[in-house]
Amino acid sequence: MLGRDSGRESGRGFIGFAAKDERTTVDVIPLGAVIFYFMQTYICRVVSQGDVSYVASQKAEGGQLAKCLIRLKEFGGSKFGNEYACTMFGNLAQCKFYEGDLVVASLRFQVHEVNGAIYQEVIANDVVKLSKV
Repeated sequence: MLGRDSGRESGRGFIGFAAKDERTTVDVIPLGAVIFYFMQTYICRVVSQGDVSYVASQKAEGGQLAKCLIRLKEFGGSKFGNEYACTMFGNLAQCKFYEGDLVVASLRFQVHEVNGAIYQEVIANDVVKLSKV
């Protein structure tokens, strides 16, 4: 659970969030492109993975960055458990995962503002397939 402490009312110019879960790391970030983000690691099952597409990027070699969508469902629990639609970038996007694969995923949840509108994203920073023993 996250608690919100808005710096706008106090004139400090930032929005702070307090983590109430020991698995969560939260940073206070100045207002601008990214309002806040936090990262968590989950054990999940792969629900589906989309096709790899390439987007223009000034940071990537060759000017293009691989991008792929993946749906992950938390391991255990009921059939109505938490499910995340994540974006993978770069070399990770080119990895192929199959439906039902058990993975450990490090996810970055972030909220950012563009032209006055607020958007939420879930980025998969790292996804590692667990092998069967």
